[in-house]
Amino acid sequence: MLKNKISILWLSVVLLTSGCSWLEVEPTYLVDAFYSTQLIDGDTLVAINGYAQSDFSMTSVRMYNEGEDFSYDLSALFDDGYAFEFAADSNDFVKDFEDYGLIYFEIEHEEDYSGLKADFVYDDLIYPFEISNVRPDTSGVNSDNAAILEWEDVENADFVSIYITRADTLVYNRVYIDGLRGSFKIKATDRAWINYYMPQLGDEFEVQMTAMMMEDATSYVANLQCITFSNTFSFTWSDE
Repeated sequence: MLKNKISILWLSVVLLTSGCSWLEVEPTYLVDAFYSTQLIDGDTLVAINGYAQSDFSMTSVRMYNEGEDFSYDLSALFDDGYAFEFAADSNDFVKDFEDYGLIYFEIEHEEDYSGLKADFVYDDLIYPFEISNVRPDTSGVNSDNAAILEWEDVENADFVSIYITRADTLVYNRVYIDGLRGSFKIKATDRAWINYYMPQLGDEFEVQMTAMMMEDATSYVANLQCITFSNTFSFTWSDE
């Protein structure tokens, strides 16, 4: 599914830069633990996820809660080792929700240097939602060059993102649309189309959305509380 191909790093807006030696300063860390919800076999299930970033290259990151009810090794996002993530897959989701509270990130660097950083995850959740329709825009001006995406409300979501694929290739990526709107006009000239792609009449697409909830309405994606996903909706670019 598309959500498994989109790294949590795409959601990050805070970047740390390197350029220090071990003799100059202590490493700086940015960590975030957050929930994700997913509809699996008709049940809404919950999983924990994690992200860690440092201005010094890391060799490993382990995430666990205080009672060590779980322990996950994060994976490096790039070869430079500055960012790691744990993105839950279907086997990590559980039906019985647990409020884990304080989450620890045990971080290892080269030269036997280690660090420990904690993040508190609250018990607030948002839930999977449905894309209800994608229809041609018939409002008038340039109506044959736009489509209206409609979805059900996602209570307490702060942002939503839209991903469109054609033949399993990502061709559109629009991030941080107001999650309370319930509809959005996708224009053929939208800059969110990747590599200057322009939809043509008859093109077949699949669209999926991600909704995000922040901790205490914080505006930084480094403080995610919960993410959830829509269904995948197939549609044809049309003018009628």
